[in-house]
Amino acid sequence: MQTEVDLLVLPEEKLRQKGIVLPEPPKPIGTYLPAVRSGNILFVSGMIPKIAGQPSSPKGKVGRDLTSQEGYDAARLCVLNALAAAKMELGGLDRISRVVKVVGYVASAEGFADQPLVINGASDLLVDVFGEKGKHARVSVGVAELPGNVPVEVEVTFEIKGSETGADIEADHVQENLLKEAEQKTSARRRSRGPYRKAAV
Repeated sequence: MQTEVDLLVLPEEKLRQKGIVLPEPPKPIGTYLPAVRSGNILFVSGMIPKIAGQPSSPKGKVGRDLTSQEGYDAARLCVLNALAAAKMELGGLDRISRVVKVVGYVASAEGFADQPLVINGASDLLVDVFGEKGKHARVSVGVAELPGNVPVEVEVTFEIKGSETGADIEADHVQENLLKEAEQKTSARRRSRGPYRKAAV
């Protein structure tokens, strides 16, 4: 259960308290961006368990080449990469107001059915870092193969604070100026007509 003190601790401070250092933001291995903002939502691309481009967990399929615990640890590393990508895009994890959704893919051996336990590695870390706001909707699916023969891939969707972009702010300013111009024209027309006089009957 979270205390009031826990709620005041920033996400990056919580990571430091746990002795966790975010890896360098991962570089895309295709034609895509690590993270994209749309309004107040941040979509983080699927992350794999690599640090500085090098695999940091055993390769292969969970249930054959890896245990469920090793898959759990791989999912945890995927989320650390997702947080690194989010921090790079936002400037700080304190900009995140809540975790919205996690989608986890587990390269699974035939008959392996514990994908939710594996993706708990991602979910548990997010709740540890963000508390109640780290609880999220989730999908955990088993797949035949993943890029580079990695065992797990995780994508995360965040809600963010103060998400107006420069384009949004400029659009607001344009709209405000148009409203002011309309009000000024209306006032000018009223002044040109002079005081209103009631017609004699």
